[in-house]
Amino acid sequence: MKSKYNPGDVIDNYAPTLTFGGRSFTVSEETCNLGPVEDGSSDCIAGVEGADAVGDVFLQNVYSIYDVGQLRAGFAELA
Repeated sequence: MKSKYNPGDVIDNYAPTLTFGGRSFTVSEETCNLGPVEDGSSDCIAGVEGADAVGDVFLQNVYSIYDVGQLRAGFAELA
C-alpha cells in the first residue's frame, strides 16, 4: 500500500473523532503524525489513512475491552 505524504502542519491540525455506540473518541494529534518522511522534510506520514482509521493509531488513544463470547468490544477514554 502506498503511503500519502502530507505537510506536517496539516496533519498536526487534524485530529479525527470516531463515534461508537453514541460515544465519541478523538485521536490525538501526536499519534496522527508519524513524523517526517526524511530528516529536514516538512512532509510527514499520516498515521490515519483510509481503512486503517480504526487500527493501531486509534487504539493508542483508548482502553479497549473485548468480549469474544458475546461478540462485542468496548472502548474507554485514557485516564
